[in-house]
Amino acid sequence: MTIASEGSKLPDDYPKDVPVASGAKIVMATSVNNADNKGSSLVLESADSFDKTLAFYKKGLADNGWKVDATISGEKMTMITAAKDTRQLVVQIGESDGKCSVTQSVGVKR
Repeated sequence: MTIASEGSKLPDDYPKDVPVASGAKIVMATSVNNADNKGSSLVLESADSFDKTLAFYKKGLADNGWKVDATISGEKMTMITAAKDTRQLVVQIGESDGKCSVTQSVGVKR
């Protein structure tokens, strides 16, 4: 089993067709690659508003061929699940105290 923490940089093997909020600061990045799982996760902080960040991901997912399976929304919080090929993506966007945070995880569906 290999679990690598990339710290605050985008993992080299992060999928190019998964949008990453432009200008966002990468707080944490991890990758997992073993017989059972292969995937990556990012935690980001964005200077953009919640609404602008959400619009970026909605457009970015559609432009890159991801099919949105579900969207769950609350006040200044949205979770999007999407699929493409054999992969599953979860993006959580939230705003608290004027800061927008994004957690996104992509992995191979088993």
